[in-house]
Amino acid sequence: MTDLFLTNISLGIILMVLFLLMKAFPPKNPNALYGFRTKRAMKTRSSWKLANEYFSGGGIILSSASVIIGILPTFLVAKYSTPITIGSTVVLLIGLYFKTEKNLD
Repeated sequence: MTDLFLTNISLGIILMVLFLLMKAFPPKNPNALYGFRTKRAMKTRSSWKLANEYFSGGGIILSSASVIIGILPTFLVAKYSTPITIGSTVVLLIGLYFKTEKNLD
């Protein structure tokens, strides 16, 4: 049970670390390696900054939710907890992507 618990919360913890790093060290200019890289986000420097601030802030909230989502199913439906955790985190990431894109309007 302990291994399953650690597996399920590790995705949220990894995302939390990545989003905190992105928040602490935001990409200053559009680049090919680091940041929220879409055509609309890379169009102007102001849209780049806005997109990355929004995405990293939303990502911190998302990763917190992912940790909670990883905890609950582990104790409620252990057999399906890993697919539930991964699936819901992917859905949240997709939602954050679209919400960030919409915020660029």
